[in-house]
Amino acid sequence: MAEASAYACWLVEPGRVELRTETLPGPTAGQVRVRALHSGISRGTETLVYRGEVPVSEYERMRAPFQSGDFPGPVKYGYSSVGIVEEGPATLLGRAVFCLFPHQSRYVVPVDAVHVLPDGVPPARAVLTGVSSNAVATDTITIEPTPAGSRLTWQAEITLAWPARLLDPVLKLLFSRDVAKAMANLERELSALATRADASVAGGGAG
Repeated sequence: MAEASAYACWLVEPGRVELRTETLPGPTAGQVRVRALHSGISRGTETLVYRGEVPVSEYERMRAPFQSGDFPGPVKYGYSSVGIVEEGPATLLGRAVFCLFPHQSRYVVPVDAVHVLPDGVPPARAVLTGVSSNAVATDTITIEPTPAGSRLTWQAEITLAWPARLLDPVLKLLFSRDVAKAMANLERELSALATRADASVAGGGAG
């Protein structure tokens, strides 16, 4: 298949970006070429990247799936693109798809890297939502008997994936104190609720 040209947004250095022209090879078997319609910019993660504020310890964890270059720059970053398949398998030709690709006008990726948009979903809206299954949360509530009544503890474990995975270090840096405080408050509320329930049961039994 024929080559194509594309424009890509590169962060040359913190605070300075430029458009660069790239030549794309024609897609081979198992690949598609996508013409981008919309590219979403993350206000949190990409602001850190733009300012050169990504901690060195997080360079690898914050790499985007199709990132080129390295932090703090030059780097081609981004992970929310919606476009139209213009070359590839017949079943995908002309379909609107989402891909975890940087800000670029066209790109070639494996077929399994694109996600077909559901019918009726506008591409401009899909770029804000991305793919599903971004996070899995597991809540564990433990009830332990104590001399003073039941003691309840709550623990939440959240596993981030796809675009959300890139936010993991950012969330830990910005919100760890607030999350810990919220969890402590909820644990106290649950314990108080358990104590009232124990007292109610004891009072009913005495009567």
